[in-house]
Amino acid sequence: KKAFVTIMTLSRIPLAFLFGFFCIELEQPLWPCLIVFLLVSLTDWLDGKLARTLHAASALGAWLDVSCDLFFMIVSCLSLWLTGRMPMILPIVIIIKFTEFLVTSHWSRQIGVRQNAFFFDPFGRLSAALLYGLPILTLLVSSIVPKARIGLFAMTILFCILSSAIRIVHCLRMEHEQKNPAFNQAAKRNSSAAMERG
Repeated sequence: KKAFVTIMTLSRIPLAFLFGFFCIELEQPLWPCLIVFLLVSLTDWLDGKLARTLHAASALGAWLDVSCDLFFMIVSCLSLWLTGRMPMILPIVIIIKFTEFLVTSHWSRQIGVRQNAFFFDPFGRLSAALLYGLPILTLLVSSIVPKARIGLFAMTILFCILSSAIRIVHCLRMEHEQKNPAFNQAAKRNSSAAMERG
């Protein structure tokens, strides 16, 4: 069971190279890349669903899933950079964001906020979805309104900065509350009193 789920997860590695090949070798790679992207998205959705259904979920599986997602994003974005469709700053932003994700996930486990391998937040999920879809969105925008890519890239970077700031502030706040339980209880009492007055 686990082997099947793992193979499905790892299939994103050759698919990433195929996406890159189409980007570099084809003058109009949108449609072939779209098919590859849909296959990547399908495997990403299926491996998680199957892992839960077959009771094959594990910390290693979670690491492989996130790592294969990162691999696809890096390879696809580097191929877009090599063909002049994307600035180099975007692959760098992806690496920085992934590093921050690992650090804050570990941080949240250390202070006892989360027990899972990774710490996911709603805004972070939105940023991750944007980064995940960035390669195909870049090709789509390039084929319709090339100049609009600047707005797409700026929005992506802004979302990543906001997501990282929210995650870091959240961890800092949780750490402060863990170290100062009296302050935390007082804050809860003040909050309750304010609600009663309202």
